[in-house]
Amino acid sequence: MLLGSAHPHPPFAYPLDLVRTRLAAQTGRGRGYYSGIGGTLRRIVTEEGASGLYRGLGATLVQVVPSLALSFTVYETARNAAAEWEQRRAHTHAGASGGVSAAEVGRRGGAGGAAPGHTAAGGGGGEWDLAQALVDGKEAASSSETMDAAAASSSSSSSSSSSGSGGGISSSSGGVSLRGGQARPGVQPPPPVSTAASLACGCLSGLVTSTATFPLDVVRRRMQVHGAGGARGGASYAGVIRQIWSARGASGFYAGIAAEYCKVVPGVAIAYGTYEAMKAWTKAD
Repeated sequence: MLLGSAHPHPPFAYPLDLVRTRLAAQTGRGRGYYSGIGGTLRRIVTEEGASGLYRGLGATLVQVVPSLALSFTVYETARNAAAEWEQRRAHTHAGASGGVSAAEVGRRGGAGGAAPGHTAAGGGGGEWDLAQALVDGKEAASSSETMDAAAASSSSSSSSSSSGSGGGISSSSGGVSLRGGQARPGVQPPPPVSTAASLACGCLSGLVTSTATFPLDVVRRRMQVHGAGGARGGASYAGVIRQIWSARGASGFYAGIAAEYCKVVPGVAIAYGTYEAMKAWTKAD
């Protein structure tokens, strides 16, 4: 699981999350009521029963599905857009480097070299050189594109031949992906993306996911602290929601979200950035 409330803890670790909340919520007269992980677990079981270790678990389970779905959907969408932008930018730079710069064209045009049938004194040579420089630039760019197409065709042909010879590589119109030595026609690996773009997409994913699911996290925390310090009486999710709404309105469901952003956004970015870096390092599709 990735970091933060945008990616909740698994159910078997939930009691530890409850202990953390109880220890962090101790203030004023209640300070010292809970002591350490083991002491807090024993006191909760003694006063509230074993079910007390899972207060607020329902809100966590409801939060899991949308948070994970949002996180990966937002990240993959943003990542693919960033990868396409980086590829277009790289092709643009490659095309520009294959042409002739304005300064080079001006230099050639000003050289005054005579073309066949023209004299330098008449000035025709400079104009001919200018036109020739532009033609050379277009031919260079066209040659670069032709070489790229030939390389792609050669790669496809070698993939097909390797498949025929039992090499475990197959080719199809939809692309090829290898996994465990077996080819999967029609599945292409995602395009590469830079580390900076991956971190930015991770930040966006954490921001959107935290904003969408934070109200459920507030309800969960309220349920966790209910019964702390030996307080009696049960609490329902509907009761907690009504209490928050009547006290602060809609803004009550986003109390503390700034601190949540500070924790979750960089955490999710680092997690996704590390994932992309390790995938590139291991050359995994």
